[in-house]
Amino acid sequence: MRSIFAILLALPVAAQTFVVDANNGPGTNYTSLTAAAAAVPDGAVLLVRAGNYAGFAIAQKGLTVLADPGVGITGTIAIANTNPGQSCTLANLAWPGSGAPCVQLTGDQGLVVLEGLTTAGFPAGGFLGFNYVPLDATGCARLAVRECTFWGHVNLDACDAVFESCTLQGVTNASAFTMLTTSSGLQAQGGNVQLVESTVTGGDGFGTGPIASVAASPGIGVYNGTARVLASTLVGGFDGGGQRAALQGNSIVRIDLLSSPQGGISNFPHSPSFLAMPFVSATSAAPGGNLTATTTTLAGDLVTLVVGLPGAPVPIAGFQDQFWLDPGAHVFLAIGVQQTTAPIAGSIAVPNVPGFRGLPLVWHAACFGPVTGLQNGNPAVALVR
Repeated sequence: MRSIFAILLALPVAAQTFVVDANNGPGTNYTSLTAAAAAVPDGAVLLVRAGNYAGFAIAQKGLTVLADPGVGITGTIAIANTNPGQSCTLANLAWPGSGAPCVQLTGDQGLVVLEGLTTAGFPAGGFLGFNYVPLDATGCARLAVRECTFWGHVNLDACDAVFESCTLQGVTNASAFTMLTTSSGLQAQGGNVQLVESTVTGGDGFGTGPIASVAASPGIGVYNGTARVLASTLVGGFDGGGQRAALQGNSIVRIDLLSSPQGGISNFPHSPSFLAMPFVSATSAAPGGNLTATTTTLAGDLVTLVVGLPGAPVPIAGFQDQFWLDPGAHVFLAIGVQQTTAPIAGSIAVPNVPGFRGLPLVWHAACFGPVTGLQNGNPAVALVR
């Protein structure tokens, strides 16, 4: 079986790599992320050493930003107007102070990967305004958010997005002296959003009586689009009137049997469907390591596990959910019958080639069974980092 890396090694072009170090240590190419992002060519990789950096903009080009531990960002990182062949990645960045927004995405048609990002939590006993937006995305064709912890109001508008192993906590209000609005952990208007092994919590309000002086918010709000919830926990915020809904909106929503909506579901003209659905969990790795993925579906299902380069979402007859794979650059890695104690899994060794750093790969699992039917799991994006 041909490895996906055998395909990649045959390609003649490798990404150019630059070192960004605020302390100007040995081998530094730039001391400022702002300057580096503006100057480096399309498709470049920035290796960022520990230090504090201002926000920056990426416009109409692909760029990968891989940070060492201890990289702090002040201000907004804006990624705008990439074309379908341009991929952007932000990995292992932290915003130790408040800011709105931390990451802003506008009109990106290429894949955007956010992995290991963290934003500051709320002040102890305090509050933050509704405009505390760790992630604000509009018109993104493919957005993969992995292993991120966001405090504030994540806002999506007309995006196709998947959140894997994330924690999203909505804006809370714990003060008797302000009337600031709380928020859901995630709000999506239009588009399609998938939650995989994630926890999304609405902000708590303020009030001790049956009517809250500041109302709490639902865990997530989804409007005029579609959503899929896989092995995730949705929690409505609390106020003097009790717990708010875990899920609110008017989208078409599917929830798997492993998910837990806490606080009920409200204001849906279409009742959400509760059904068995497969999902994929993937891990990133450094050059010389192993990328892995594991399926979760009903025992007895026939599973085909696929990995490849990212591509535009592709519909395939018989599947409700699209595949994020390049039609010409993917391989079938494993096929078999799902077992309770031995799920279908796959692993690929990453060549110890530094030029592969920053490469995103997409895993999918196509499953078939008497209860599951014919279904595609979520796109699970893993990085060579």
